[in-house]
Amino acid sequence: MTRAVNTALAGAGGVLQVVQALTGSNTSTTSSSYVDANGFTASITPTSTSSKILILLDASYYIQADNSTRGGIQIVRDSTAVYTDDNAIGNGVNANVAINARAIMAYLDSPATTSAITYKVQIKRNQTAGTSYAFQINALTSNKSTITLMEIAG
Repeated sequence: MTRAVNTALAGAGGVLQVVQALTGSNTSTTSSSYVDANGFTASITPTSTSSKILILLDASYYIQADNSTRGGIQIVRDSTAVYTDDNAIGNGVNANVAINARAIMAYLDSPATTSAITYKVQIKRNQTAGTSYAFQINALTSNKSTITLMEIAG
């Protein structure tokens, strides 16, 4: 979904366009390196090199371990990581506990281009001790996650 706003009416700080991708695809990983989250990709073409892109993530996730473990989330612009949180999601309980919840994140990027750019989400699992199970985005078919891109006038 893309929504454009009349740029003549939107001064500095105004929203020029909004793009959102909704996914119910499951991504499961036991990797300690970042992997792409299925369907968690959106593209936008900024109208000015001074524009900023506000990236909003709403991710349904699931993580389980028999000891403390963490899940990391990374935002990638084209092929460059622009935001990384290796410990974004955690199960800090020293027991066989599963967590199924939502992670809400925001990042303001300055791409300095008027060319089309693609943002995607990557995830990884960090095992700190014991046995870690997969870190999953959209573990259930009823779960949905979104990435929203908002162009902000510079």
